[in-house]
Amino acid sequence: MANPFKRFGEYFAAKSVKQKILFIIGVLLLAVFVFFFIKGNFFDNHAKSTETSYSTSQDGASSGDETQAEQSPPKFRINFFDVGIVVIVIILFVIHKIREKQKFRR
Repeated sequence: MANPFKRFGEYFAAKSVKQKILFIIGVLLLAVFVFFFIKGNFFDNHAKSTETSYSTSQDGASSGDETQAEQSPPKFRINFFDVGIVVIVIILFVIHKIREKQKFRR
């Protein structure tokens, strides 16, 4: 079986300088998007609103209730903006590949 990294290196070396720069920019943008997606969904603490915590502290609730809420596992959250960016990037990539094949046939 061929080494996939060697094939990728050959593919990348065959591209023009402009295509290499655009590819690197695309990979960096994708990496930043993935970083913030993972950070926002798994590491950020999605705390309850301050109004509910204020009302429970006035009622004399113990601090043990608050620590239980903070220790609950994170919920997976995704918004339509994130999905829209991924869909747009995939559509643009597919259009690019189709146009590339059409140019090659001519």
